[in-house]
Amino acid sequence: MKTTKDVVLEYFNAFDKNKGWENLVSNNIKMSSPTGTIKGKEAFIEMTNQFKQLVKTAKVKSIIVEGENASALTSYELVLPTNDKMNLEVAETISVKEQKIDSFEIYFDTVKFNEFIAKMNNN
Repeated sequence: MKTTKDVVLEYFNAFDKNKGWENLVSNNIKMSSPTGTIKGKEAFIEMTNQFKQLVKTAKVKSIIVEGENASALTSYELVLPTNDKMNLEVAETISVKEQKIDSFEIYFDTVKFNEFIAKMNNN
């Protein structure tokens, strides 16, 4: 049986490789972030695929696990079509149920992120 840490690390590894991450989230997944709340696997996959268009790499810098809950510090290397680059540091709280990710709460510097995304619109 996979531990919470196993599931979370497997998800981020699959996310980084863009292969099979969808299979590691529950049908009832809920994600809250500065951009809003998403409920359900279909909506989560759609939003994540949009974000993935910017992601060159995704790495877990550290993880703390207690039972079915994990807190991860992650780093995403983002690249715009303009070739502008940014490292986005993210704090993520994650819950795992029945060996699938059931929820994400995501925190990041929205000012820095929005300034980066604005570069796409300025060119």
